Amino acid sequence: MYFKCVSPVLYIAKDISPLKRIEQQLISKNQELDTFVYKVSHDLKGPLSSILGITSLVEDEIKDQAALNYFKLIKKCSESLDTILKNLLDLALMERMRKEKSKICFNQFIKNITDIYSLSPHSHKNHIRITVAQKRDFFNNEKMLHSVIQNLVDNAVKYRKPGQSAEIDIAVTENKNGVIIIIKDNGIGIREDLHDKIFNMFYRGPHTSEGSGLGLYMAKSYIEKMGGEISFLSTENIGTEFIITLPCLKNNK
Repeated sequence: MYFKCVSPVLYIAKDISPLKRIEQQLISKNQELDTFVYKVSHDLKGPLSSILGITSLVEDEIKDQAALNYFKLIKKCSESLDTILKNLLDLALMERMRKEKSKICFNQFIKNITDIYSLSPHSHKNHIRITVAQKRDFFNNEKMLHSVIQNLVDNAVKYRKPGQSAEIDIAVTENKNGVIIIIKDNGIGIREDLHDKIFNMFYRGPHTSEGSGLGLYMAKSYIEKMGGEISFLSTENIGTEFIITLPCLKNNK
């Protein structure tokens, strides 16, 4: 008589309902936080707009130079706060915007963003070259991408080398899943020891105390919400190159 040895099998039953409840609670809390941030930011924008309007009127009425300088400082600080509130509103609306998608024709899309820099008072210092190789239709979130590209171009103009023109190259090429967007400048660059900090929330570089410190954080967040990735190469006093890869969402739900 032969006996067959059967290895014992251990079954472990795990109740995942507590984990599910925690996950749902986190989702609910995040939604509540987004709503709170949106409401507070929205409510603050009203009084702030009034302050900006009043300071603009004062600039036309006040003749005393010392008083005028104080009002200009108030206006400058108010404009910075206005930018912060706008960014916070955009962050609060990020999840809602994520579901939106539309067809993007990159030639006209990028031109619409960069035209404003050609019309600025310092347009003679901005040289923007656009190269687009697009044959297929591309679908993704137009609002988020507009914000990302505008932010990167704005930084390239803002952080150009003193006394030099801003030279910016924007190139769009297709890959298997979507597109690759490269934005390259000849600006002051980013020190190597700061490379791991620039996408952090509220981080502001050593070259300026202006700005909200949300720009690049939002750019990275938007790109990730769009299903893409962003990376960069930068050398101090040489320039910076941002590389964005984005999928086409035409067939995605």
